[in-house]
Amino acid sequence: MAWNDIYHHGKVLMIHPLESLLTDFNIQVLPKLCTYNGSVKYTCTGQWSGFAFVGAPYSNFLYDQILVQNEDEISFRYESYNSPNIMILKLEHSGQLTRVIWNERRTAWDLMFSVPDKYCAKYGYCGANSICSLNQTPMCECLKGFQFQSQDNKTGSVNCKRSHSSDCKSGDQFTKLEDFKAPDLLEVSLNESMNLNQCQAECLKNCTCRAYANSKLRGGGSGC
Repeated sequence: MAWNDIYHHGKVLMIHPLESLLTDFNIQVLPKLCTYNGSVKYTCTGQWSGFAFVGAPYSNFLYDQILVQNEDEISFRYESYNSPNIMILKLEHSGQLTRVIWNERRTAWDLMFSVPDKYCAKYGYCGANSICSLNQTPMCECLKGFQFQSQDNKTGSVNCKRSHSSDCKSGDQFTKLEDFKAPDLLEVSLNESMNLNQCQAECLKNCTCRAYANSKLRGGGSGC
């Protein structure tokens, strides 16, 4: 996939199909999909899980998603399971990303998905150290270990401050979080040979390690 730019009334909206951490021009860690409004992130999927991008709409009964990532190449494509499907991925000037598929019986396009929604799918909607959920009220809340300080009524974002010292102490443990998109991996190390227990033990040895997770979810999870 290549970069796509759309020019509309002086605005530039770009979709960066594969965003990765780059170190000395080598592709590192886990890629994700993002759209930008100019240089500002508008919406992002979660990182690649081994078979899909976390949090991205996915019809696994229609096609397989394949990511190729090595020293020479990083690319992403769909492959149909059965008969070929005609699909279009369209980026509107508003920033809305839609996928449609051709319905041969109806001789019309069927909408598969349209993202982002008005709230949680927008990048950084709730602010740092918080989590957004459409199934709760209010939608924005602080992560466990952080306290609510203030809220911006215009954007819905919350100001969450750590509720206790971040100094390493003997007996510290982690809080388990499930079914969410991980934040940007700005400072991260990757070891695909470790299991989750080994990953936890390694993280507890390092006072600067704030979280850990499997790098791949396929087959019950693997990597660190």
